[in-house]
Amino acid sequence: MNNVLDPEQAAAPVRAITSARKRTLLYRILRDRHLMLLLLPGLIYFVVFKYVPMWGVLLAFKNYSPFTGFFQSDWVGFDHFKLFFEDPAFFRLVRNTPLLGFYDMVFFFPAPIILALLLNEVRVAFYKRFIQTLVYIPHFISMVIVASISYLLLTTEGASSMS
Repeated sequence: MNNVLDPEQAAAPVRAITSARKRTLLYRILRDRHLMLLLLPGLIYFVVFKYVPMWGVLLAFKNYSPFTGFFQSDWVGFDHFKLFFEDPAFFRLVRNTPLLGFYDMVFFFPAPIILALLLNEVRVAFYKRFIQTLVYIPHFISMVIVASISYLLLTTEGASSMS
């Protein structure tokens, strides 16, 4: 027996690969329709939450009035942008934006980490839970209610001062 393949047999896998490449896109989509169905929730997410809100960008180019609505508002083009760039406060606003971001990063980013480390050192479980509750309350209750509770707890006049 001869172990050497003839040229016709050696070319058969190459022909199979090239014929697979020649299959149309529609054929592959129909063949893999179940995989395409798995893409559907992701596509719907991007359309609803990323693409549709871009219509709001058009408000920058309109003289929007809630009474006339989005489509009936007058088109003003770049007038709002010209007004903003010509404003004397423009450079101060541009400077303050990264400055506030820097302050936020320097002062407010480490605060939760430091608080967590400090709370980790509290040995009395009751005090630890009480402080955690006080810290988390503003995230779950309206700030108006938190301010009212704080005022009632810290006032020297009692509950009658709220009336």
